[in-house]
Amino acid sequence: MCTCGETKVRSFRIDTCLDKRFQLMAEKEGQTPSSFLNEIVETYVEYTRYAKQVNSIVISETSIKGFLNYLTEEECRENGLTLGSKVPTQLLLLSGTPLGIESLEVSMDHLGNHSGWFTPTLHGKGKTGYWYIQNSFGTKWRCFLEGYFTGLIRSLGAGSIMEPVGDNLILRIVEDDE
Repeated sequence: MCTCGETKVRSFRIDTCLDKRFQLMAEKEGQTPSSFLNEIVETYVEYTRYAKQVNSIVISETSIKGFLNYLTEEECRENGLTLGSKVPTQLLLLSGTPLGIESLEVSMDHLGNHSGWFTPTLHGKGKTGYWYIQNSFGTKWRCFLEGYFTGLIRSLGAGSIMEPVGDNLILRIVEDDE
């Protein structure tokens, strides 16, 4: 999530066939080639290279739902808790992100915007702020996310309150003085 607002001119060569596909993709996305390339580079720099180091894989929605069919909601929650206590901390440390509740936003970006686990929306800041987490994988995936965020937030030294909203989730961070 690089947002310094400044730009740097770079010059490089790209294979002609690849450039044609790149131009078409940028047009399809409704972006200029420059902004599209910036998005691609940011995704690689901020996420993809670290995800490779923890052996992340791409898996379809159909496959995820298939796996979830064999688990109870409680098993999904427990698996999430186990993984949330380990994996995001590894990604944060690999990326050089300081561990603390502030790094939750980086994890939301990694898992939501890059991995496609959910769509995160932050509403407000501080004691009244909360994350609204939308997912398209169903209730069992929401249970997995509840466990995952519980493990992650504990590993960052904070607490949380989660409120299910159908298949989605409201996540509030609990300060020590609350």
